Amino acid sequence: MRIAIDAMGGDFAPDSTVKGAIDAAREWGDTQIILVGHQDRLRPLMTDAPANLILHHAEEIIEAEDAAGKGGSPQERCVHGRSGTSCS
Repeated sequence: MRIAIDAMGGDFAPDSTVKGAIDAAREWGDTQIILVGHQDRLRPLMTDAPANLILHHAEEIIEAEDAAGKGGSPQERCVHGRSGTSCS
């Protein structure tokens, strides 16, 4: 089995994401875990990584400027229209 993880996203990324991926790779040695992200930020965190944890470099990082938690409450980011409700 292969599992790909966005290592750059999340509140405490990439540190906590890489740590969790290393723990998972050790526990599930028959599973290939692929960390996707910028190699310059991730490689130094992977010094103790097992062989089944692989880094896939993503050159471009797309910031989520309108992600949840940025720019108001979820209710403030919702637009109500005739076809339903859309939230950014």
